[in-house]
This record gives sequence, structure tokens and C-alpha cells, in this order.
Amino acid sequence: GSLGGTYYNKYVYKPIEKISNELKKRYPDTPIIAFPRGSGPNYKLFCDLQNVDCIALDSTVQPLWIKKEVQVRKPVQGNLDPIHLVTGGDEMFRQIDYIKNSFRGKPYIFNLGHGITPDAEPKNVEAMLKWISK
Repeated sequence: GSLGGTYYNKYVYKPIEKISNELKKRYPDTPIIAFPRGSGPNYKLFCDLQNVDCIALDSTVQPLWIKKEVQVRKPVQGNLDPIHLVTGGDEMFRQIDYIKNSFRGKPYIFNLGHGITPDAEPKNVEAMLKWISK
């Protein structure tokens, strides 16, 4: 998120393009998910990468914007802020429902907007998994 203009292209977009192209050559049947964390509006650029099959989202982008600008072209994954696995409670369930409802109708994989943090509560992880599978 701190790189702009030509630096973003040189140090984020082009390397992901190169890696995804090489992976697809070696493993043509393996789906590739790109995770351009912190890319904000640049998430739209990744729709142009023909060897990227899905775009993983961090928790800073608005689901409704992603649905309108990205998910119409590529499947998406992620977006739940990992802090909810620390705090849990009703707000976690509200956020899960908001995300699931926002991405409904187009290909979507539920996931976090980044990895599980060391301070995540196992009971919250279990509650999340039960909630999303109901």
C-alpha cells in the first residue's frame, strides 16, 4: 500500500505476473491465487493477469467495491479482519455475515484478510468455522 505509480508496477504487479506465468507453465491445471495485500484500488489491475485465477483480499478493502470492480471479472477470497478471531463475539458474526452477503452471487472463497495471529482464540476460530458452514 505504500508504493505508488511505477514503483507499484515494478515491485508488486510485474513480479506477481512473472511468478504466475511461470507457475502456470509448470503446473497448467493448478489454480493460482494472487494476494496483493495492501493494494487498495490497484486490486483491479490483477484482473488483467490471465494466469491468476483468483484474487485474495486483505481486510482493508470494502467488499461492495470489490464486488463491483473485481469480483465481476475474477473470483475473490478473504477479507475478514483477523482481529475478529482475537475479539470474537457478535461483531465477528456480523462481519462474517456482511462479507458473505456482500460477495454472494459470484465465485467467492471465505477466508481471512491475512493469516491467523498468534493471539487468536481457538474458541473464536471454531465459532467462525461453524458460523460460515451453516
